[in-house]
Amino acid sequence: MTATVPDFSEDEVALIRAQVARRWSEAEVRLELADVEVLLHGREGASFTCPAVFWRMGECSFVVQKLGEGRFRSQFFYPDLIQYGTGTGEHADLAECTMTLLQIQADHHRGREDASPGQGEG
Repeated sequence: MTATVPDFSEDEVALIRAQVARRWSEAEVRLELADVEVLLHGREGASFTCPAVFWRMGECSFVVQKLGEGRFRSQFFYPDLIQYGTGTGEHADLAECTMTLLQIQADHHRGREDASPGQGEG
C-alpha cells in the first residue's frame, strides 16, 4: 500500500475516549497515539504503517488501527503477547469497532477470571 493513511482526527480519538470511559468510569485511562506496522493478509501479506490508538488497562493492552478512511481494525493482548481480535477483519464504523473490541475483551476477561480466580483487572 503506497497511500498514506490519515491520522486519527480529534473527533475519532474523542469517540474512542468516550467508549473507554464508559467501560472504566472509575479509572483514568490514558490513550496514546502511535504508528503500527500492519500485515493486511496474514503473515504472507504486504505490510504498511498506519496510525493507531493504544491504551492499557490492568494487564491488558488495546489497540485500534486506522487502515484508511472508514476502515478500522482492533486487537487486545496480554503479557503473554497472544493477540486477540474481534473476529471481524475490518470495521467501517469506528464506534462499532471500539465497542466490539471492548465487549469481546470483557467476555474474554471473564473467562480468564473463571479459569484463574484472583487475576488482576483487565
